Amino acid sequence: MARLIAALAGVSALAPLSAQLPTDSARVRIALDSTRVSRAIERVRAAARAGSPMLRAARANVDLATARAAAAGPTAPAFFSAGLSEAPASNLDQGNLRLEVGRDFMTGPRRRAERTLADVEVQAATIAVSLEERRLEGVVLRDAVRAAGARRIALRLAAEDQLLAGAEEGVRGRFGVGQARYVDVLRVRTERLRIQSDRSASMAEARGARASLTAVLTGTDAASTLDALIDTLAGDGLGDAWRAVLPPLPSLDSLLARSDVARLQRTDAARTAAARALVLAEQRPQVSAFAGIQRIGQANNGPTLGPSFGMTVSLPFTATRSNQLALAAASQGISTAGVAREAALAEARARIEAARERYSAARERLDAFDAALLRGARDERESALAAYRTGSLSLLELLDFERALSRAEIERIRALVDAADAWADLLGADERSDSHVSSPSNGR
Repeated sequence: MARLIAALAGVSALAPLSAQLPTDSARVRIALDSTRVSRAIERVRAAARAGSPMLRAARANVDLATARAAAAGPTAPAFFSAGLSEAPASNLDQGNLRLEVGRDFMTGPRRRAERTLADVEVQAATIAVSLEERRLEGVVLRDAVRAAGARRIALRLAAEDQLLAGAEEGVRGRFGVGQARYVDVLRVRTERLRIQSDRSASMAEARGARASLTAVLTGTDAASTLDALIDTLAGDGLGDAWRAVLPPLPSLDSLLARSDVARLQRTDAARTAAARALVLAEQRPQVSAFAGIQRIGQANNGPTLGPSFGMTVSLPFTATRSNQLALAAASQGISTAGVAREAALAEARARIEAARERYSAARERLDAFDAALLRGARDERESALAAYRTGSLSLLELLDFERALSRAEIERIRALVDAADAWADLLGADERSDSHVSSPSNGR
């Protein structure tokens, strides 16, 4: 028994243990548990993708940006003008009357720049959806494992309390006949109080994690699916099926390849380039032409009808200084976007590397637990209690045994919760501080 307690203490301290290969039946059970857990998690993720308010907002922004892109760079409408000139104040109908219709020409560069700018906003909104979907995937896994893990810890503490309740009954019986000290009764009661306090905290943690997850779900069906997932994870004990919960450790290159930081930076560069093109287009001479008819009134030897033609041209050289400043600002935006791209990529790489190392360490911590040894120790619980009742095991040895076993099992669950949290951080490692869901700009 002393060796078993020492071994359990080693498990709780996460000392590496020699792995014991599972039997064929155990492999089949683990595979079935893994399949069940994977399907349950995917159902909750599907419900979250359908019900997440943030994801709906991100998709709505895509629709808004798409609608704005369709309306960008419109053809300038024709304009109508009318005028009366050289008419005596006493008789206006004797003056010259003109009616003209005109429109702007040479607007292609400005319209193309506006459309390009609107297309960039569509791309940025689409990337925001991708970021939110990946963040949501991590949130679902993290909060579901946290809720199930806290519930499983509460169940484990309840089992420990039940065993100590039986031990307390035996101590009280011995104390009644003078074979035990009252300090033994106090020791068991104190241990039970600690366990009950920890159990209450775990139940509160489970409720909090579930409440956090329901924030991204809508409808009673989604809530039922979530409860089923938590029950599945908690019932499995988050034991050998944890590998179905946590994806394998991805390579750094694959993480960098699927990162959206590069895409976001490309949209920033395209946005600044389109803004500069728009500034250049607006600084080109703007040409408007018109045509119509005019009537020469009696005051000018009329009446006579005749055609009317005209053209207006803007003169950008009259605002040279302002145009130069605007162009310099737009060019500086391109340079700044390039510098920001390099900085963002370096920062994202550092975050992704750090998150990957944390996830790798969490998986290694899980691998340090010997599942076969834990199962064997659980089978010894009833034997240990029976040995205590017969007097062949002391109260302190029983408490040490149960405390070590409980600590090892709880540490394993907490290790899985930490690993799920690390995976969620890894999924969101390339999310910039300014890549939140927001309404797309109008391109100006």
